[in-house]
Amino acid sequence: MTDFNDDLLELPSDEESSAHAIGSWIVSYCDLMTVLVVFFLMMLSPQAVLSDAQDEKKSNLKEALEEIKEIAKEEKFDKFIEIEQKGNRGKIVLTDQLLFESGNAKIKTTQKEILKKIVGSLKPLNGSHMFSIMGHTDSVKINSAEFQSNWYLSTARALTILDTFIDLEFNQKNISAQGFGEFQPIVEEYDKKGGLIEENKAKNRRVEINIQ
Repeated sequence: MTDFNDDLLELPSDEESSAHAIGSWIVSYCDLMTVLVVFFLMMLSPQAVLSDAQDEKKSNLKEALEEIKEIAKEEKFDKFIEIEQKGNRGKIVLTDQLLFESGNAKIKTTQKEILKKIVGSLKPLNGSHMFSIMGHTDSVKINSAEFQSNWYLSTARALTILDTFIDLEFNQKNISAQGFGEFQPIVEEYDKKGGLIEENKAKNRRVEINIQ
């Protein structure tokens, strides 16, 4: 009968089995942790890229709006314009006194360059932001040969501003124009006694450039 090597038949001790099991468990745990780390990195990376893009978008908007504020001070029309920013969204409110004659949708000849400077300051945002131009009137009804109602007047004024964006070669896919007539006032035009508040009426006659 052939003799077998006793070492080949020797079974591992309990301690060796336990050590092997622990080692296997540690390897599996490490593999799992590696997979989880890679998974979370994959999940977070797009968010980090998105966050960086949003920060850049916000910063560019701030620079553009600050430039418009400086122009307004230099040209002395800051009392006719309001500028605000919330995150990567902004709004420019232009009262009609700055750009238009009463009941008219044509830019005052003396103010055409002013409007070009305002819109030109937004050119760095072309492609990264959308521009919504919104015309508003006061509550006084208009019915002229040119405009049947405040709807027509407010829309025509918004389109006039839009034309300046087009002249400065903005991407036309990113701009829009709307008219709201007298139906979205920002202040009440009459006091409690029914008296007309001329200052408030003037505030409601405006064109807003919303940036997002």
